[in-house]
Amino acid sequence: MLLILAAASIATLTGENGILTRASDAKIETEKATEEEILKLAIISAKISNDGTQELTSSKLQEELDKQNQNIQEKVTVVDARYGILEVIFEDSQRGYKISENGEIYDLSYIPYTDIYVYLCSDGTLLFSNSENVSEKNIEKSYGNIKFQTFEEIQIDDIYTAQTPWINDRENITSIEILNNVVPVGNLNWFAGCYNASNIDLTNLNTTYIVSMRDMFARMS
Repeated sequence: MLLILAAASIATLTGENGILTRASDAKIETEKATEEEILKLAIISAKISNDGTQELTSSKLQEELDKQNQNIQEKVTVVDARYGILEVIFEDSQRGYKISENGEIYDLSYIPYTDIYVYLCSDGTLLFSNSENVSEKNIEKSYGNIKFQTFEEIQIDDIYTAQTPWINDRENITSIEILNNVVPVGNLNWFAGCYNASNIDLTNLNTTYIVSMRDMFARMS
């Protein structure tokens, strides 16, 4: 009898409709409502401040979200997708939202983006890993964790240059390897300018949630 009561109590707490499950669901819904409210306020401010054009741009939206970051203490990243669509990632919760040109918000739910550590190996391999533990490799240089980062390009003396941390080492990069499952928000310009890379293994690159792959292989030849 006691065992039956214990089992019933556990089910009441942890079952599909249990108290703990409902409490967890309620917490998530509250967090999502807060994030959407933050987005709505930032979108309105971004449109007003954009030289009176009412155009919603990634730079203006990022600027407004950065201002709010001082209060919410959470990093929020805006990424340009295609056809005027923006994607916003709340890094702590890893929830994503698509923003249409007119400011409508679409919930993308949980997105399992991974850490992305990038290294230059002594053999010329540009290595991407979801873990800092790459002891089996002979590392020459570390570029840190680029999770949630996207890299546009800038024009210097009529030459377009990607703003990746490894761009100045591009001549030394002879191969590219994704060591394990890597899930990025985007890989704009990742390999741009790496014209000496002759061996590229992207087997472990998970592109399921990528919003833009623009110029990923630009100027590689």
